[in-house]
Amino acid sequence: MTYLFSMSNHTKIMLSHRELAIVADREFILTKHRIIQQVFCLFEQQVPHIQASFGTIWRKYVSYDSLPKISKGEQYRQLPYVVMDYPAIFKKADRWAIRTLFCWGDAFSITLQLTGQYKMLFIDRIVANAMVNRETAFYIGVNENEWEHHFEEDNYMPLVSFTQASLMEHFHQLPHIKIALRYPLAQWNNMNQLFEDGYRLMSDLMRPIP
Repeated sequence: MTYLFSMSNHTKIMLSHRELAIVADREFILTKHRIIQQVFCLFEQQVPHIQASFGTIWRKYVSYDSLPKISKGEQYRQLPYVVMDYPAIFKKADRWAIRTLFCWGDAFSITLQLTGQYKMLFIDRIVANAMVNRETAFYIGVNENEWEHHFEEDNYMPLVSFTQASLMEHFHQLPHIKIALRYPLAQWNNMNQLFEDGYRLMSDLMRPIP
């Protein structure tokens, strides 16, 4: 990123005492790097859980060999993040993904995202199975921008806010289906088990209707 500065701008740049302490603290940044690396390791450990939960569905309906893709960034809502898309297929119109996300200062999450043919393939199952598990802490994406992942009211609403009819109508109105589970960062030491349980809950949404 390149910035252009005016030579006539003589504004004095000042830091608060807290900012001075942070900028002088090498350990702060080194700790951040270690935490991000731990998130990568945590996500890598989820691959067998994901394969156990989604392998049959993936092979039967998608027939596409997906490899885990883990990446990081610094600017989701101006904060660092780590994301793993697995399994995932991203085509222009047809997308099928399980997105595991860590957002600094916020939460972990698992998101099921479907568009195009995959949305239409699973919409009936998802609505029916979601209603069976209506008390599960699922969040339903309500934003037209499917790439927003924060949990404010303009982006997600709790599943319990919907009836079966209104959920079906909502999914038909948007070009995508997004369903998420959110885990506060205070749950860090329990995340391996929580993720395993979360992937199972997500895959249950896609099971054939009894």
